[in-house]
Amino acid sequence: MALVADLFERAQTSVATPVRDSAADGSRGPKLEVVPRRRRAAGFFAAVVILAVIVMLGAAMLHTELAARQLEIDRLDRALAGQQERFDELRAQRAVLRSPTRLGDYALSLGMSPMERSEFVSVDPWVMARAIAATSDALVISNGAEMSAPLEQFRLVKALGGETP
Repeated sequence: MALVADLFERAQTSVATPVRDSAADGSRGPKLEVVPRRRRAAGFFAAVVILAVIVMLGAAMLHTELAARQLEIDRLDRALAGQQERFDELRAQRAVLRSPTRLGDYALSLGMSPMERSEFVSVDPWVMARAIAATSDALVISNGAEMSAPLEQFRLVKALGGETP
């Protein structure tokens, strides 16, 4: 242990011991040796350790943030699934309420009776076009299509009346 302490002291002092040249005066003495300076490895090692700690803390923070966001995504997925189920239930209720059988039974319960005959009334296309122009800027057709351009409305009215525009 004392040998290590002695070597450590010599490395820190880095003093060169002058020795007489054996060729000049003919005596045999120790040779001149340069003791190497202490390396700056400790500072580099400390910088690497600090950098590694910073990287590990950053990775831990990133992992924590990712886990928190995943929890939020899972919560939103559960809420979405619940709302999708609710939508399906409401759509099924709507289908039941709009069924012709149910509507017929409800009409009978109100005292209505089925028609024995039906007839269609012809409407002048110009009257229809004026009514559409006066009431709305969009024509909703019975199949759900919507036409908002006035020229398209005019063509539709003419086609319904059997005329060509």
